[in-house]
Amino acid sequence: MDPLSKLPPECLQHILQILVNDNTSISSLIALLSTNKYIASMTLPYIYGDINKLDEGCAVSPVKNDQRACLVRMLLQQLFDEGLPEVVLLSYGFKTVSTTYDGEDNATSNDTYNRDDDEFSSARAKSPFDYLAFVRHFNLDLEHIIPKHRSLYGHSPQVTEALEPHFSAYDEIFMSRRAIRQVFEGAIIYWQVCWSLASPILEQLESLTIPLADIQRYMGVLDRLERLEHVRFNLDGLFAQRYKAKDGHYAIFNHAIRSAQAMVPFIKEHNRLFEGRLQFVSVCDTGKWWEVSAMCSEEILWEVYRASPPLHEPKHLCPTNWMQFAAHALSTDLDYVVTLTTRRPTVDWFDRPVDVQNILSRCRSLKELSVLSVGKDGFKWAVQEKKAMQDRLYRYGEGEHTLLHNPTTLSPLEMDQSKHILVPLSNVRIAEFGTAEEIDDIAFAFSQTLEIFTVNKYSGQDLFIPAHYIGQGWVKLPFLTTLSFRGCWNRLVIDRDLLLHCPSLVDLELVDFTFDYNCSDIVSCSVASLTRLEKLQLVGWPALTFHPGTFSSTKRIKYLRMSTASDDEDTRFIPPLEELELSFGSDAIGVSATTGQESTPAATASPVASGIHFVNMRPRWSWDWLLPHLKTLELTSEFAQRFQFRMLQGCPSLRSLHLDNTTYEDDLRRVLTTDDLFVAPGFSDLGNQDNTSSGADEGVKPSSLERIVAWKVSQLILTGDWSIDDSVLGPFLWGMFPCLQEFTESGVGGYTLSGMMDVIRIGGRGWKEVTSSRLHRDGDEEMKELGLYSVDDDLPKGVEVLDVEVFFHGCSTAFRVTEEKVCD
Repeated sequence: MDPLSKLPPECLQHILQILVNDNTSISSLIALLSTNKYIASMTLPYIYGDINKLDEGCAVSPVKNDQRACLVRMLLQQLFDEGLPEVVLLSYGFKTVSTTYDGEDNATSNDTYNRDDDEFSSARAKSPFDYLAFVRHFNLDLEHIIPKHRSLYGHSPQVTEALEPHFSAYDEIFMSRRAIRQVFEGAIIYWQVCWSLASPILEQLESLTIPLADIQRYMGVLDRLERLEHVRFNLDGLFAQRYKAKDGHYAIFNHAIRSAQAMVPFIKEHNRLFEGRLQFVSVCDTGKWWEVSAMCSEEILWEVYRASPPLHEPKHLCPTNWMQFAAHALSTDLDYVVTLTTRRPTVDWFDRPVDVQNILSRCRSLKELSVLSVGKDGFKWAVQEKKAMQDRLYRYGEGEHTLLHNPTTLSPLEMDQSKHILVPLSNVRIAEFGTAEEIDDIAFAFSQTLEIFTVNKYSGQDLFIPAHYIGQGWVKLPFLTTLSFRGCWNRLVIDRDLLLHCPSLVDLELVDFTFDYNCSDIVSCSVASLTRLEKLQLVGWPALTFHPGTFSSTKRIKYLRMSTASDDEDTRFIPPLEELELSFGSDAIGVSATTGQESTPAATASPVASGIHFVNMRPRWSWDWLLPHLKTLELTSEFAQRFQFRMLQGCPSLRSLHLDNTTYEDDLRRVLTTDDLFVAPGFSDLGNQDNTSSGADEGVKPSSLERIVAWKVSQLILTGDWSIDDSVLGPFLWGMFPCLQEFTESGVGGYTLSGMMDVIRIGGRGWKEVTSSRLHRDGDEEMKELGLYSVDDDLPKGVEVLDVEVFFHGCSTAFRVTEEKVCD
């Protein structure tokens, strides 16, 4: 006996439920159907009962569209003998029509019913189960009913003929434009399939999607929908597609309005027949129609949702149930709401004036919030609650001693107490940056629960809009792991101590569009200890103000990007080198190696020979950090210009290095010399004692210096005004990067093409791809003299090529490199 069959039914049901919840497809469940009759009988309810279930408006289904189409086909086959519409029989291939001619050229049609046309043909004959009996949730969209190996568009002439009677009610549009008629052929098949499968089982359905164009048929059987709890109206093609006739009027506009208004009497009549049964109403547009699409008007939608009942103790407020909630905002119990997601501006949240603060404050279980900005006062209620709680703890609770010293810090006991008092918000996503007050209020009010804090700003192209000042008044956020601010054109000025409040950060992203600046304006942040940080991406002002001493604590970092923004795709601003150099302090590293405390001297205003005065002095970058897990390093602008390759000694896991010092300024060329290839002995100890030879030319190694070797770098990208001559090119590429596979340069000068080919032949046998910004001229025989042959060229007899492919600027064809130069 099958081991699964020996399990008690409760255990087997638990296993099946896990498969339903965790899998992205139902392949595992389908495979169980072939085990034995007992297992199949236990599995079928999970396949057909839950595949189309909706949870508070969101589809919850592990079934992919192609699998769902197959399951729909199997359900239709069970109705084969019950009588299916002609158009369904023909479109699914259950029936074919062949035309013959008698001796007098008269055409006659012969119907053939196909019971064995594919692998699912005999499902009903072989199966002892009634699949339809297991269906409780029937929510199909157009893409869910596409017959296998067929299309809903471009039907056979027989299917088109069978569709003809269905167009009679809409002649004014379909007769006037054939293209629209063809699109709606698929919709008619969709309506017929939905009705064919739903009508026999209406009494058992708990949720149902009704094509709006076909709503009258469902209105006629309302008395059979006693168990219906969730109705979903699909604004399908007939409603969404409005065709403008020659007289300038919309040909089906009136019919669309009538169909939309039919939703209201449907809801009211169901409530009259089965009071309190219907709990959820949703309206969606899944028709995927082309050309002019007209969604249902807001006026009609509000009418529909006002007729609907209030949501019953909802856990999620999302776009699919938002309007039903908003139509009954004051009478809906929000104590159980865990997630609140909407992209509506607050002015469109409700159809009448409602206090947004009051709504948010009523969501006492709220953990996830994803909205546009709710305004600078949107979270004042939370701030007041936090302060009131602190005041109570100070006066009567365990926290008196703690609060005397720091009234914004809670002990573990106080934190546990506060969780029963304050909203436990842990995940906040503000999709449209509003005000700094709003951001700071969130950080303060939910400091003891906040884990993910993401803020974006997409609108606004004015280069003179004011900066956003973030972080003032922040307190410690001990559980914050993800902090992401994107300020768009607004400059993000981060409070100096902001990162000190976020010791648990794993992912930090601070981005704005700062691309032109004065060094004298830069005020560095404080040194922070970010021992859990794994990903750091700073662009714009946050990058310029970041304190490099923080890198002494980021031992877990895997991805690092430091950049200033670009005003176009090709150039970035780099200050004049003299000004850039003078903006940094003395040679002090910025953090004491022994104590880890900030040791940069206090900022002073000191005149220099050039006449430049700097009130703010930035700490000097030491480039000597030990980052053992760093795999990707990307630096642009001034960070690439000042980069010291000795940093690679502290990055033994680095795989990808991208340095981009592209700028529109002159005299900023970075020339690589042999000095860039070596460090003093013992600069860092990476545990690579066994890797004593890099294969480089020892003749260029200065005495008493140690070669820099990045053992695992496989991708190197150099972009901008770099200069590397042939004598340095080899020791740099295959000496510093012995495992390099992909090298891309754009704008790099100094080397010769012949020198590059020598590097590839000597040390590049593991290389896969080289991309050069050198301009290639078609038909240039010099290429062949260098041993470069297009992939389309025939090689001279006996010549072998390396595996590497070489690409040149202006040429999309790859070149192969011969193992030796080919001489005439």
